[in-house]
Amino acid sequence: MDASGKEMIPLKYEKVLHFSDGFCGAKIGGKWGFINKEGAEVIPFIYDRVGIFKEGLAAVEIKDKWGFINKDGKVIVPLRYDLLFPFREGLAEMRLNYKSGFIDKEGREVIACKYDEVLPFNEGLGGVCLGGKWGFVNKQGEEAIPRIYDMVLPFSKGLASVRIKNQFGYINKEGIKYFED
Repeated sequence: MDASGKEMIPLKYEKVLHFSDGFCGAKIGGKWGFINKEGAEVIPFIYDRVGIFKEGLAAVEIKDKWGFINKDGKVIVPLRYDLLFPFREGLAEMRLNYKSGFIDKEGREVIACKYDEVLPFNEGLGGVCLGGKWGFVNKQGEEAIPRIYDMVLPFSKGLASVRIKNQFGYINKEGIKYFED
């Protein structure tokens, strides 16, 4: 509905996601596709699941394999991954064979699927976990902050919240720690 209460998109869909980048994932007849803000079905309803459009691409899934499509519905990253997450700062988290890494918008695996878990990039660094220890990598996959933490959160305003054992604190992008004594 618009602000005046006029129906803009018919109530015929089984489920819908929220609008992002001008598109909304919608489900009809058991399949997902995309509509625009005028309610036009702009990407065919052929997918088992979809994500939201972010940075011009959306994750889509058919038969348990995920890839990315652009706003024209063209497959940009082939459907071969176990799971994909929305792009952030030009990279998206991918999972393949129970490991995680990052992919760019051209489908290149920029940071190989070798981590147990990852956090999305924020302020140029992405969180990575291997063997229960967290650290941060840059967009080239180089270790920027060593994996010594039991928990990390993404950077915000130059700091990331971290935990070592039962001690909580912050680190800056150079890895300098700010903990209370």
